[in-house]
This record gives sequence, C-alpha cells and structure tokens, in this order.
Amino acid sequence: MKRTLFLAIVMILNGHNLMASVMICQVAHNYRYGLMTEDRNDFRINGLNMAYEDYKKSLKRNEEIAKFEYVDSQKDISLLEQLELAKNRGCNLIIGLHTSQNALTAGAWLVRNNILGVSSTATASDMNKYYPNLISAMVPSDQFVKNMLSFIKKKKGKDVYIIRFVDDVYSRIIAAQIKDKITDAIFLDAENGGDLLPQQISKLRASKDALVIFSGFFFPSLPILNQLSDVLKDNIMLGSPEWSFSFKLFIRKDILKKLSNLYTTIVWDENSKSTLTKDFIKNYRKKFKLFPHQKTAFSYDTLSMILNCARKSKNLVDKTYECLRSKRSYLGVTGNFEFDGKSSHAIKKVYITRVTADGLVVVE
Repeated sequence: MKRTLFLAIVMILNGHNLMASVMICQVAHNYRYGLMTEDRNDFRINGLNMAYEDYKKSLKRNEEIAKFEYVDSQKDISLLEQLELAKNRGCNLIIGLHTSQNALTAGAWLVRNNILGVSSTATASDMNKYYPNLISAMVPSDQFVKNMLSFIKKKKGKDVYIIRFVDDVYSRIIAAQIKDKITDAIFLDAENGGDLLPQQISKLRASKDALVIFSGFFFPSLPILNQLSDVLKDNIMLGSPEWSFSFKLFIRKDILKKLSNLYTTIVWDENSKSTLTKDFIKNYRKKFKLFPHQKTAFSYDTLSMILNCARKSKNLVDKTYECLRSKRSYLGVTGNFEFDGKSSHAIKKVYITRVTADGLVVVE
C-alpha cells in the first residue's frame, strides 16, 4: 500500500496522470535499428505494424484502444532528444531501444521521468540492477554465452580462436565472457568490417584443429568469413547471438555453401511447428513477399506483450507497468516468454543452429 502510494505521488510529480491511457512510442537512435524509413518498410517496423494491426482487429466493439506511434525526425538527433520528444507528445511507455547501447543510454532518463522502457532485443545483463525502468524481451548475453560454451565443450581438443572487433563494445563484452571460461582461447583482433591480417591467417592455417568464434555482428564479420571460406572451410565456426536474423534473406549464398560447419545461437526456431509461428510467417510473406527477419518476429512479440498487458489493465498506465514487471508467461510467435518479476530479461530457450544456404537448422 505504501509503495503504491509512493509511486502514485512520484508519477504525479513527474506530470503523469494515473488515469491516463497508455500511449506507447517507438524510439531508436539509428535507422538500422528501427527508425521509420522513407518507404515505411523497415524490418522491425514491419513487425511492430503487424502486431498493432492484429491487436486492433482483436478488440471488441467500444473497447478502448491503446495508442501506438513512432517518434522519428528528419534530422540526426540524439536518443535522449528523441526521448524528450516522446515525453512532450504524451508518451508514457517507450518501446524500441533495440540495442544494449540504446537501452542503457535511455536508462537514467527513464528512471528520472518514471517512464517504463521495453527493448525487444537488448542483451546487456541485469539492466534493471542499475536502471529499474528497463525491461528486455530478449535473453541476456550471458545466457547466449552459456549455450555457446556448452557447444564448444563438446568439441574436445580444438584450438579456440575468438574474432574480436576492437571498435565494437558488444563484441568485446561477448569475447571477454567467453575468454573468462576458456582461458587458453586466443584473440584475433580486427576492425568492424575489416579483414584479418596475413599473420593472423597464418596462425589459423598452422592450427591442426581450429574452432573460430565470432563475437560481433554478422555483416561486419562477413569479410573475415569470406577469407576463411577458403582457408578453414571445413573447420567449425560459431557466430555470436547478434547473428540472429534469417539466413533465408542472405544474398551471398556462395559464402555459406563453402562453409560446412558454420553455427550460431538463436532464440527463435523459424522452422517451429507452432501454429502461431507458422501463421505469422505465412501472413508476413503474404504481406511483404519476404521471409521474416528474426528481429521482425521479436518486434512483433514485444509490442504484442505490451498491448496484452495494456488490455488486461484497461489501458491504465500504472496497472500496465505492474503487469509488465510482474511474474508472468506469454506465448508468442517466437515461442514462450517467462518473466520472473525480478530480472530485466525474458527467460527463453536458446538454440544452437547450423547455418546453411537454405536457412537455419536447429541442432541442439
């Protein structure tokens, strides 16, 4: 009772109306991570739009609708400036904040303004330890690393090399988490989107049985994958969690065909037999003539979860916040989400998949 009264006072002091309806706004500081594109056809935006359309179709007559809109601009402004724009529009629940950098940058602002922020894909561990107003629908990076380590452990006798992009914070974090458990692993440093040096290639050639781990994003890793497709085409290579997109969309099939032992970690089995998954893929392909990106599906599920809580809470802001912070489960197109009411992240199954020219195949 005391806590509820305290939160009510704080929200009033911050200009919030407890009886106000939920107004959800998408904020992301980088067009690649979900800002509105000129043709309004961004892969994350597609997922958000589909979720909102399906939500509106499910409403009963005279049932109040939760508002959802995008905060975008015609010029390059900072994430914090976008958040101020959102607040001035009356937004009281922020979605987007897709990267860990976006989410953590927003963290202090969300606390200061007592607004809840929900990221679809941020993986920074224990975000709410420092920023209690942050929630992520994605599992934390250490859960991905745990699965990667389990996979590596089964491949005994390998010389483990970690491709670390020195100008990418995320890559350095993943690399450090792996190195902490595999102390004899060897770092091979490169720049984002750059090649390995000749001496690094020579080191890999000299290894009898190399296992190469990529700790960064997929597209910056592509030049090195192309290099290694000739040098180590039969060796095991393992991609980072940020390789979580559909390889059905990837154009350079020639590279994938050369790599017989390329794996990655994902949280959505796009070949699932789930009716929700199959219907989502069918509807998406019908609408956009494309196979959905992994992050399209996560954007869909994240907004759907928020709208589900808003609907249960009669669109009241404080009740919606309570729902999103509570212990609960949610079944979406990417599978089951569990929230324990304590961690900032969802609890989901993580898969190891083989990357092929025809898509991702779950192996464990």
